[in-house]
Amino acid sequence: MADSQRKIALITGATSGIGKACALNLLSKGVEVILTGRRFNGIKKEIVKKIGKKVTFHLIPADLTSDNDLNKLVQKVGTITSQLDILIHSAGIIQLGKIEDSDITFLDKLYAVNLRAPYLLTQKLLPLVIHSKGSIVFINSTAGLNSWGNVGQYAATKHALTAVAKSLRAEVSSRGIKIITVYPGATDTPMQKHIQEMEGNSYDPSLFMPADEVAHIVVDSVTGIAHSVTTDIVIKPLAR
Repeated sequence: MADSQRKIALITGATSGIGKACALNLLSKGVEVILTGRRFNGIKKEIVKKIGKKVTFHLIPADLTSDNDLNKLVQKVGTITSQLDILIHSAGIIQLGKIEDSDITFLDKLYAVNLRAPYLLTQKLLPLVIHSKGSIVFINSTAGLNSWGNVGQYAATKHALTAVAKSLRAEVSSRGIKIITVYPGATDTPMQKHIQEMEGNSYDPSLFMPADEVAHIVVDSVTGIAHSVTTDIVIKPLAR
């Protein structure tokens, strides 16, 4: 990628799953990456082992349900850079349950992490993205396009995230900002493992799409040829 050494990205949920895979992929291309998540157990060593020492990254812990943490995150990003070329919202949580008897606090937490946090961070960081005419990526879910039993609360937040991305695209695309929504199918991530546990299933990673496959498509959409044409991406698992 031309001039990638001058690019800088922020990724939420960057300590596991698709977010971490995106971070590693971007770092391998020479992009400076700000990683945020709740915990960074071993992530620094993993980056050095897989990518090497000659990369620039920043680790900023943040609980996305906390406005205090979100504000601190925005402030720290502002001390690192005056522009953001890539903003990837990858953090997300899920809780399964029937609408008739699910605890309403589950919906509150899903709303806070899956919808409110990316909305607020986008709002506060948008001037930095506009400055670089950059890209904002929302890692959504196929539940953001459809819904089925026991996922009503989660799907509601993901459908709402779709609406936010579409409205944002209509508002800022004329200023050179790329808004991309990615809808991955079932992917091998800690969240997927949690889903299988909630459903009482044993977990076999080989049955799911590798997070690296999703990350490759995401990174290509913001750094490669696809950057000029791609807006919504539905990723279906390849036959194995």
